[in-house]
Amino acid sequence: MSAVGVAAAALLALAACGNNKDCKDACDKLVACGLTSSSFSCDDNCPEPDASCAACINDEACADILAVCGTAGTRLPCGASQIQPK
Repeated sequence: MSAVGVAAAALLALAACGNNKDCKDACDKLVACGLTSSSFSCDDNCPEPDASCAACINDEACADILAVCGTAGTRLPCGASQIQPK
């Protein structure tokens, strides 16, 4: 499978997100995964699209987040938040 196919499959896996839209939890998880975000809200009750983004982060294992977002400049499939390694 090509790199584009692998990335597309990983993004589809992230598309099925959970219900925890707490951005503070998502920020804590990003830290635990060794990632940072340039513009992601870390408020408990954050607005969209960050809330949907948080639901994806909170529902995925670090390895899955890293597979999609673990290179500088790669965007999580929501909003303009850039998730990248520390």
